[in-house]
Amino acid sequence: MTPQQGYFIREEVMASMVAMDKEQKSKLAALRAELAFVLAEREHPLSIFSPAELRSWRNQACLSQAGLAVLLGVDKMTVSRWERGVREIPPFLHLALRALESRQVGRA
Repeated sequence: MTPQQGYFIREEVMASMVAMDKEQKSKLAALRAELAFVLAEREHPLSIFSPAELRSWRNQACLSQAGLAVLLGVDKMTVSRWERGVREIPPFLHLALRALESRQVGRA
């Protein structure tokens, strides 16, 4: 495990089973580091989005439910269920959304 901002990032067994080229491995390592940094800087790392807050975030990001689902690697119905309150929003989702925001700002 590698320490990053006081948190440890561990290699997942499944990640080592997936064939990735050097660039993809580099991007994955950067994303892991970014997620660890975001977690370390949060005042309340376990805060949870409400369904309305998630919908608002998605709309402000100009993403459809399907588009957000693709970026998060989940089914589009999962996003729909989160936004309707049918399924509990994972407590770590804000970390992924923050990372997505950072990636968008870097492209602007």
